[in-house]
Amino acid sequence: MGREHGVQRIDDVSLGGYDMSRATSNMKSDIQINYPPYRVLIGRPFFLMVDISKMGPSKIADLGCSVGPNTLSFIKDIIEIVEATSQTISRPVPQFLICLNDLPTNDFNSIFKQLPDFYEELNKGKGEGCSSVYVAAFPGSFYGRLFPNDFLHFTYSSFALHWLSKGQVKEEKLDSYDIHFYAASKGEIEDGIKKEGSFEMEQFEMIEFEDDLSEQGPTIGEKVAAGTRAIQESMISHHFGEQILDNLFDTFAKIVDEEVAKEKIKIFIFFVALVKL
Repeated sequence: MGREHGVQRIDDVSLGGYDMSRATSNMKSDIQINYPPYRVLIGRPFFLMVDISKMGPSKIADLGCSVGPNTLSFIKDIIEIVEATSQTISRPVPQFLICLNDLPTNDFNSIFKQLPDFYEELNKGKGEGCSSVYVAAFPGSFYGRLFPNDFLHFTYSSFALHWLSKGQVKEEKLDSYDIHFYAASKGEIEDGIKKEGSFEMEQFEMIEFEDDLSEQGPTIGEKVAAGTRAIQESMISHHFGEQILDNLFDTFAKIVDEEVAKEKIKIFIFFVALVKL
């Protein structure tokens, strides 16, 4: 069986009894709210287009959309930004085709069930000036083609470069769990983009994630464990079984908290905006 088929089968964000939809929400929403260039860079491609309203719907893709509030939060953000940009440059607001992409095992239906409330919130107070927004799912793996040629105007992907890994499993089974994880530096990412040659870097920032910890909220270790679990659970349970998961990530959270107590651990996020050449 090919690599892509294995990935499509097991690498989904599991819902089950564990709330994966909230696991990575803190860092994503922090960027959306507290990083002003995020809004500027989203509006810029539409500002540069001669008249996108003459090109049919503005096609926007969220690659690795997952489930939960962040999916529709991003859609709302980008629509409002494009609306404001269109008003600034005195152009008609385009129609929107939102292309949600994730693996076929992603729970797209849970997103669609939220759409009536989302449309109501999006169009609140706009009267007849409501934007025409169409949301569709494009399930599939990025190991194959997802869209037709020259189909998209804007592509967004957040926390999609992740592929991580005490004695509850046999050593040979642990040794056979081979998941490659490599945290590239800013320079290596820049070099890779330049060598690939299809994109120009509009902006590249390294942002330090400032965590707001409250006494009653989760610890840093619990947040890191939840984020890691959101990405790794399906692969770990596929290889080792579900019975080890709770204890594994509880232990991981405690280890992270112990390390944080020894020294401050900084979390950095790369923010990259690319323009197709």
